[in-house]
Amino acid sequence: MKIVIHIGLPKTGTTSIQDYLWRGYSEAAHDGVCYPPLNITWNAPNHTWLGDNLRRRNLDALADYLKQCEALGSACILSDENVYVEFPGMSSDFKDSVHALFAQHDVTVVSVSRDMAPWQKSFYAQSVQMRRNNLGLGYVTANHMWQTPDPFADFWAAPYAAQLLNVTDMTTNIAEMFGAERQILMTYQEGQNILDQFCAELGLTWTSEKRLHNRNPSLSDIQVEVLRQANGMRRQDGRMIRLLIGCENGGGVRHKQRQEMMGWVQDFEWSLFGYQDNPPLDYDKDTFDILLERLQYWTSKLCDTNE
Repeated sequence: MKIVIHIGLPKTGTTSIQDYLWRGYSEAAHDGVCYPPLNITWNAPNHTWLGDNLRRRNLDALADYLKQCEALGSACILSDENVYVEFPGMSSDFKDSVHALFAQHDVTVVSVSRDMAPWQKSFYAQSVQMRRNNLGLGYVTANHMWQTPDPFADFWAAPYAAQLLNVTDMTTNIAEMFGAERQILMTYQEGQNILDQFCAELGLTWTSEKRLHNRNPSLSDIQVEVLRQANGMRRQDGRMIRLLIGCENGGGVRHKQRQEMMGWVQDFEWSLFGYQDNPPLDYDKDTFDILLERLQYWTSKLCDTNE
């Protein structure tokens, strides 16, 4: 079977690619290609199953899924940027096992890179936002980077994160792990629609006039900094500040979240926040103080029983 594996990088238009594949190739094979869904729905487009199974070393699940793909009788595209961020935590023995699993297939690996400075800043912001899970796997994974309380410089000085900066070596080694016979390298530019280049490289022709909205809206630099500081407090503090920032950006809250907020605010000390420099994030003390005032406003609004 022909398999195309899109490995990211994160923050290079991966969500646009995955939405396109879901809409055009998940129900039936077009262009001889299928994007078979696994626990994916329109409301919950979970494209993380490949990286999740690699993280959990669950090769049996991957083997079963590849058999399902083969039954479709067409080429298959898999897409998950978590493959890239999980790779530094994989042992040599596990990489050999992955190689053996995919050896019987004709594999192409697709990767998308971008200029390093903006990518580092964007990925750092994502790592501040992502929620860390208590996986209890007994080995290091990308999960330990999420919900980071570390300043930018400290984050990228950590050995695991530092490996992600070696994009050429990383993508080459991932391609070798999958036994890829072909490697497609693309470059993401600011403001570019990477989807057009992706379709051209793979010969995908399904079209739709509808362009989906951005499912991963970015936080401002000052929002990233405030959330970073909250991540260094109690676990609940990071969750609540993330919720308040979502409100500031036009998001809503569920009844359960409102109830949690009402309990949380009773013993939270806003004085724990303090202006700090965290280059290359760009903000000043005035914008820092204004955001804190706005978040306290949203706290009062959510906790107002008359709302």
